[in-house]
Amino acid sequence: MDVGLSIEAFADGVHDGARLRTKVSQSSVAEEKSGVGAQDPVIRQTTLDEITTLVPGKPLVLGSLDIPDTTRKQEIEVVVELVR
Repeated sequence: MDVGLSIEAFADGVHDGARLRTKVSQSSVAEEKSGVGAQDPVIRQTTLDEITTLVPGKPLVLGSLDIPDTTRKQEIEVVVELVR
């Protein structure tokens, strides 16, 4: 099993901004062991899956993820800028 951070994003232009479809997945191996078997790892996984409309120049926080084995969090933020 792959562990780590995966970010998928698809944008479509709309009248006054952009529609953004995102899926952010984070997985890691936990320090604790499974009660089922001595060799079975415990996998932690968090997924943020959403569709949102972005306004040009205005940042939007998609969500927050815990950083494994710490008390810190990481915010996933996006901003759209129109390019001509």
